[in-house]
Amino acid sequence: TYVEMIFQDDVILNHSPSLGSTTYTLLSVTDSNIPTCIGNVSGSLTAVVNELPTGYVSVGGVTSGNSSVEICEGDSVDVTFTLTGLAPWSIDYETNMGTVTTVDNIMDPTYVINVKPFENTRYVLSRVSDGSMAACEGLVSGRAEIIVHETPDAEFNAEPLAGCAPLDVNFDNYTTGNLSGPNTGYYFREQGDPTYTLLSHDLFTSYIFENNTNATK
Repeated sequence: TYVEMIFQDDVILNHSPSLGSTTYTLLSVTDSNIPTCIGNVSGSLTAVVNELPTGYVSVGGVTSGNSSVEICEGDSVDVTFTLTGLAPWSIDYETNMGTVTTVDNIMDPTYVINVKPFENTRYVLSRVSDGSMAACEGLVSGRAEIIVHETPDAEFNAEPLAGCAPLDVNFDNYTTGNLSGPNTGYYFREQGDPTYTLLSHDLFTSYIFENNTNATK
């Protein structure tokens, strides 16, 4: 593409090249007052336009939108940052705890951190820049929610612990912790029995076992 331009004094040309590499070469220069006066030209320049980088944060293998996982207290989970653009990348991510973390020189477009939060935690990607000469800052998206469930502390009181067969043993439940989930259950077995018995998660029920040995939990 050839473009004819008329300059007066030191005029700066503004041009927005398309994505990719564009080379500008000065082909000729002419004095507009004296068209026959043609000067000497030299040099060229190349402008490279890169797509803006992007960054997306997620948990649980989700690839778009917001994501969330539920874990038990003490467990760990992977938080994944998916990046596009030119390596190396630099990112800032923050949590609902108010902590902002900067990670530089990321070479892999899939960057993973393993975390072990002690309470419900949200991860948000607030900045991403790539390794282009312009260090372009791009678009960020996603929100990773980690819901931490307190580990229950099981405690039962059994009475009586000795007696004549058949012996009715009453178990009173003093378990603490978050036991509101639909899959909550207590597993008991008699001494010497390899099998377990699943009970409901009603905290205020006394459980009765008929056996001639002491029961263990």
